[in-house]
Amino acid sequence: MKAREYDNTTLVLPNRKLMTIDEVITEINRRDVHNNEGWVACIGTGTNARRIKFKYINYIGEMVKSKLSYKYLMNCMINDRLDKMLITLPEEIREVAYGMVARLRKMSESSSYNSLYILHSDSEGGRDYFRTVCRNYWRWAQTMKQASAKSGAPPLPIYAA
Repeated sequence: MKAREYDNTTLVLPNRKLMTIDEVITEINRRDVHNNEGWVACIGTGTNARRIKFKYINYIGEMVKSKLSYKYLMNCMINDRLDKMLITLPEEIREVAYGMVARLRKMSESSSYNSLYILHSDSEGGRDYFRTVCRNYWRWAQTMKQASAKSGAPPLPIYAA
């Protein structure tokens, strides 16, 4: 960022440059950029202008790292965004996260969601909400297991158009 002085006040102006969409995507996927949130693209002019945020992969990884817990992982699996979120993590933390996922999957094979309750810790937040997430995750895992048994392959997520 550039600093400019104006009437004894220092203003910090954001970096600005013209980039194509491909250049923006290449830029935000750089793993060597740290401590930067990303870029904002301004599309259009005047009252019709729209702004779209593009966040660096490392910035998203820091957010995921700060939320990393069994509750977060269960919600990611239920919402089919586990791999999308974990790929943003640094490799060494990603290995730990996938270890946690393996533990969740093993425990979800139990005949009851109660087995998941032992994973609760202070970092998971409130006990009651954690238990709600456990029940939802266990039911989702059972549904996935049944669908896989019928077809021989895991079901694909289908979204309304």
